[in-house]
Amino acid sequence: MGRSESVAWNAGSPAGDLAARVQVEVRSEGLIVELGGRDDCVVRMLPPLNVTAEVVDAACSILINAVGRCCSESGVAAAIGD
Repeated sequence: MGRSESVAWNAGSPAGDLAARVQVEVRSEGLIVELGGRDDCVVRMLPPLNVTAEVVDAACSILINAVGRCCSESGVAAAIGD
């Protein structure tokens, strides 16, 4: 099996259960992310190096919306910057 090159983007949360909910939420919209870090509290996007700007924009929109929904459902304030 060959190796592929990619870039990693990580978003951390102090609550691993929140990260797990975000993972489920984005998967329902077709975005695959993995969890890592201590207690699986980090959401990782691992796109290939040749990812297009359009795909990055779509993936980030899915992730930002999912974080907002999951935080709202949990009563947690989301700090998402531009």
